[in-house]
Order: sequence, then C-alpha cells, then structure tokens
Amino acid sequence: MDDAVVAPALRDAHVHPYSGMDFAALIAFGVARVRDLGSRLGAGEPLPRPADCADPLPEIELGGPFFDRPGPPRLSLAARWDSAEELPGLLDDAVTRGARWIKLYAAFPQELFGFMVREAHRRGLRVALHPAPGGAEAAIRAGVDELEHLACLVPDGDGSKRGTHVLNHRWAHRDPDARWPNLPPGTRLCPTLVVQRKLIEHAASAWAFPGVPGNLAAFWRRMPTTARPWSEQEIAWARAAEPRMHETLLRLADSGVTLVVGSDTPNPGVLPGQGLWEEMCLLVRAGIDPALVFWSTCVRPPAWPASGDDPLMFLSLPSVRSFLAGEPGPVAPVLATLLRGCVFVPNGAGVSESVSQEAR
Repeated sequence: MDDAVVAPALRDAHVHPYSGMDFAALIAFGVARVRDLGSRLGAGEPLPRPADCADPLPEIELGGPFFDRPGPPRLSLAARWDSAEELPGLLDDAVTRGARWIKLYAAFPQELFGFMVREAHRRGLRVALHPAPGGAEAAIRAGVDELEHLACLVPDGDGSKRGTHVLNHRWAHRDPDARWPNLPPGTRLCPTLVVQRKLIEHAASAWAFPGVPGNLAAFWRRMPTTARPWSEQEIAWARAAEPRMHETLLRLADSGVTLVVGSDTPNPGVLPGQGLWEEMCLLVRAGIDPALVFWSTCVRPPAWPASGDDPLMFLSLPSVRSFLAGEPGPVAPVLATLLRGCVFVPNGAGVSESVSQEAR
C-alpha cells in the first residue's frame, strides 16, 4: 500500500439495519460507523456485537422505532401507538434498549411535534424527522434536530395528494412564486440524493435490479414506491426533479444549512457501503465542495493525529485525487479499513461479498 492515502473512516448517518444485512459490505467501503434511524435491533432482533477480528462489523449508533401515525403501523419498523399518552412510555423503551435517536415519519401528527421533541430531549434522545409536504417549517419551530430527505421539502399544497410521484411532480414543475421551505442557517439536513438517483435508474429497468441478490430484489419490489411499473411520464418527472434538487441543495448549503451524509440503506437500489459513496459523489456533482462532503461524512477523531483506536481507511491515490477534483469515478471498495485494531481487506469478490480480515 505504498501509494495509499490514509484517512478517517466513514459514518453512514441514515441506515435501517435489517435481518440479513451485509454488514461486511459496509466495512469493504470504509464505513466504520452507521447511525440507525429506525430498526428492530434491540427490540425483537439482537444487536450484532463483534467478537474479534473475524467479525467485519461497523459500530452501530442505535436508534429507536419509527413513530408514524396512530393505529396499526403501516411499516414493520414503526411503533404501535393509539394516543399521545402512550408516547412517553415508548420513548422510555427506546432509552432502555440504548437508542440515541428516534425518527418521526411522514404521517406523524404535526400538532404533536413539539410534545415529542420535548419528551425526547428530556430523555437525552435526539429527533430526526421525515417530513410530509409542508411539515418542515413546523418541525423546525418544534426544535426537531434533523430533517431527512431533500425530496420531501416541498410546500403542502392542499395536502390531499402525497407520495413519490407527487413530490417529483412538484419539484419538476416548481413554481418560483410558491412558498418553499426556507431552512434557517444551522439546520441539519440529510439529503439522500442517492435514493432519487436509484429510483430513476431502476424504474427505467422496470425494477429488474440486475446483480442484486434475489431476496433483496423481491423485498424492494414489495415497497409501495416500486410495487408497480412507473409510467414514462412518472419517470420523466423524476428526471426533471433531480437537477432542481441539486440546485436547491447548493443554495441551502451556501446559506449555512448543515449537511449530514447518509444513504437511507436499504431503499430500493441502495446497497450497504456503496450507497454512501454514491451519495457523496452526487453531493459533489451538485456543486458541494468535495472537502466539505468528506469532512461531513468521516468519523472525526477527537484529535489529530488519530490514536490507534480511531477507525481509518486506506484509499488509492488516484481515487482521492479524482474525488477532490470534483470528478469522482466509479464507486469501488477501499483498499482496507482499520477498525478496533483490526485491518479488514476487501476480498475482491464483489461489493456485497464478505470482507476478509488480517489482524495487525
């Protein structure tokens, strides 16, 4: 590794760990830490814990369940609740399982934003929110710590129509006179541009998902967004929306919005580890400074030089040069990842294969 560049390893700030997830693929791409923004880990599914250098497993910042609308959950990751009186107890459960974050999903009632934020903060939990159309400004007023998904930051309209195609249509036909969310400086935003890109790519292939394991492709095809073919008109809206999102993101970043980098794995087409690098490349192509993108993504050591306990990754010099020049090439695994005193080396069998390890 004479021509390797050593850098801090990466943190994927938006992941939903799932049963059978290929954690080794995260390590293969230098992702040493993931932030769980909604899963069953610690509540129905065991929290993976590395035993030794034979376990290519990243650090997991545990999250609680989704909090969506009251009544029977629409999603398996969401908590069941029927009245606001039940919410503090569910937050207590999240703290007991070791969660550091909770996530409010799109149908969570806006009138409860402030209540939920106060109760979560009292317990040391931070709050991320996937806003419904028109929900971003109410979330900011309530003190939500972070907004998820640039694609969701659209005006409410009449509130009667929602869904991916409605969002894409609004972005594609953005009215300059409409009141779009104006995020104040310092607002934390996780854009997840890679989700938009992957939906466009795979919608155009009628959800064939080439090269994806069959069980994962079947899971993606059952999601509401991908449960049926997209029409040519719907694909056109999505394609027209993408550059509008990039322009808006650059404006928000220039205005002082804080970017948080995450992939939203396992959204359709978004693979562990690879998806985070694809998100970073999209941020660079949108005009965000490459150094800022990397600094916003890496696991920042408390001091430099890093101690032997800090996770590091080894990158090829040409890939670093192309990324910093704003011309990132095809995404590929890193040369190696140092984590917990172990050196994990990708085995070269493919991005979703296991990672071999070599202790030093």
